[in-house]
Amino acid sequence: MLCIQSHNLKASFNLAMEEYLLKEFKEDIFFVYRNEDAVIVGKHQNAHAESNALFLHEQHIPLYRRISGGGTVFHDKGNLNYGFISHTKAPAQVSFNRFSNLIIGFLKSIGIDANKNQRNSIETQGLKISGTAEHIFKNTVLHHGTLLFSSNLDLLSKSLASHPERYQHKAVPSVRSKVGNLSDYLPNISVEAFSELFMKFVLHTSSDNLSYLLKTKDINNIEIISKERYQQRKWNYGYSPPYTFQDRWEYEGKTQQIDLGVKDGFIENIHLKLSFLPEEITYNIENAIIEHPHSIESFKAVLHRLSSNHIKQIIQHSF
Repeated sequence: MLCIQSHNLKASFNLAMEEYLLKEFKEDIFFVYRNEDAVIVGKHQNAHAESNALFLHEQHIPLYRRISGGGTVFHDKGNLNYGFISHTKAPAQVSFNRFSNLIIGFLKSIGIDANKNQRNSIETQGLKISGTAEHIFKNTVLHHGTLLFSSNLDLLSKSLASHPERYQHKAVPSVRSKVGNLSDYLPNISVEAFSELFMKFVLHTSSDNLSYLLKTKDINNIEIISKERYQQRKWNYGYSPPYTFQDRWEYEGKTQQIDLGVKDGFIENIHLKLSFLPEEITYNIENAIIEHPHSIESFKAVLHRLSSNHIKQIIQHSF
């Protein structure tokens, strides 16, 4: 098995690396990496319904979609991401336990009492420290997950503080869990040292395991995948299943309402009931936003001539 450590901190690069290693390498692979702040949604999820769009916009935190299913997660440099790529004749029969047991074995080797719950997440002291997901490509399985080491849990919570009740769709929703950091139990170890311990542990599980450094050719190919898929709004937001959005709220003593229909990330229909704007302006906004992406940037471009408070009211209740 090849053991790879990526030192690139861009989520778009590392997600592309996973896809590249999965589809182009014939060897089994273990890899680890860390990312700068980012929200990562599962392949079949509604990106807006799973994240706090306004907060991500304000904090300049990007959102990306991965190729595996499962729920939405928050990445930062205090979170260690790992993955296993396994070639097999019967990928559907590959058990989560095979990989989870190895992770649990590593954690126990450094003094963490960990166990797997019914949702295939790994916990310690009743707190989730690792979420996992899988993707099958031909006869190859990608099993990957997170290990919360010293993540900013406040930033995590705010980034994933969504309004799922506003959305009607057939996307796969996340199941929220109480999470914790491993650094609370390992106060004298840095996340970098933790990563090195993990890599060393896996390397020593078999004499056939070898360290592998990404070559220039690998990096160039990964950058192409990153640019063509993971840096594209069409993939990150447009891949969300069709959905309708509705919000009602009270403002200036009257009920306001926004209804949207969205497909492939673009607004197909919109109805605004806004007592604080003349009907003509409301009508113009509806016509202007049709066929534009369901994004804060699109709304800001259309609403830029309104007062800042009115812009805030509309955008705050459109995601």
